[in-house]
Amino acid sequence: MPEPLTTKFHKPTTLSVTVTTSCQLRFHLYPHDHQSCALIVESYGYKVEDAVYFWNDRRDNTSAVVIPSDLSFLQYEMTELVLTEKNNTYNAGIFSSLKVKFNMKRRVGFFIIETYIPSCIIVALSWISFWIPPDSVPARVALGITTALTMVTISGSARAGLPRVSYVKAIDWYLLICLLFVFGAMLEYTLVSICYLKNRHHYSDPSKYEGDVENGSYYQDKSELECGWLDSKEENNPRSNGGLIRNGGSFLLRKSRRQYNSRTDKNGITKLANKDNFPMIITNPVNIDRVARVVYLVLFVLFNTLYWSIFVWLN
Repeated sequence: MPEPLTTKFHKPTTLSVTVTTSCQLRFHLYPHDHQSCALIVESYGYKVEDAVYFWNDRRDNTSAVVIPSDLSFLQYEMTELVLTEKNNTYNAGIFSSLKVKFNMKRRVGFFIIETYIPSCIIVALSWISFWIPPDSVPARVALGITTALTMVTISGSARAGLPRVSYVKAIDWYLLICLLFVFGAMLEYTLVSICYLKNRHHYSDPSKYEGDVENGSYYQDKSELECGWLDSKEENNPRSNGGLIRNGGSFLLRKSRRQYNSRTDKNGITKLANKDNFPMIITNPVNIDRVARVVYLVLFVLFNTLYWSIFVWLN
């Protein structure tokens, strides 16, 4: 008898399945992070002896997994698809599986507009206090508190939509440094205020600046001196209150109607205090503000350069 004829038929099968999966994300570099999510399809009841899975390219030689060109994500940009085939070994046997990995990069444009630019503006606003006179206490304190509270608000809104992870993210470091710059501006005013009050107390006591008046500073009208600071650039310049400053140097002119221990020369110009008794330049509140304007700006530019250089290099 002739042997029986055995024939195997391969019937193409199309199956549409909608799957909702989860992906474990890591936010250490948020919002400059790259995420990788994997989707695994594996045989459950058939071993490799019965069923083998493999990726089959399309007829037009395109990838087996295709993402439509009109499909876009709000926060992510798809960078790469990785297709792999693998046999997994279990106690029950060896099973075939397919794996597709979606590599994505977060779009940082939203965070630049919503978080980074406002933070830079708030830090720059806190520096306005460096141009406010030291005796304007309400203005400088109000500006410092307002900018600090605004930075706290921005920091809270940036973390509102994220899971409460226990580690510090990249955006947290940036907002923390910005908050430290704002807090540093308030500390700078504390130093300025201490120097201002100390020097004001010093000049309120005439006994502290008695002595050689020949090398001192001069003014004409003691009762109308304006509270302010003068430096060497204002040497020999007439003041709006009728004063004339000679032998430049940084020192405080205190508004007072008190009669100081002074002398008047033959030209009718009153002479006060030896210049050696005036505070050093480092204790001049205006000089402290001038140094802070440059130092804070340079440090903040260096910080931003370092921060963005690191994440541009990582990307």
